[in-house]
Amino acid sequence: PSLPNVTTGRIERIEHFASRHVMPRHIDVWLPSDFSPSRRYQVLYMHDGQNIFDGSLNWTKKAWRADVAVANLTK
Repeated sequence: PSLPNVTTGRIERIEHFASRHVMPRHIDVWLPSDFSPSRRYQVLYMHDGQNIFDGSLNWTKKAWRADVAVANLTK
């Protein structure tokens, strides 16, 4: 599957993330535009298949646009 398109920041994918509770799956991680590995960040976990960032990746063609919401809340 392709990476979701985001308006702000970027997506990094962890492929085939293993869990003893479910079959391995891809995990998409949104990082803010000013992300730096030397800084610490608060974390927000969200789970919803394809609706979080990019509506073109799901059957409803709608998205929560979480990247935009979080970017606006953290300005």
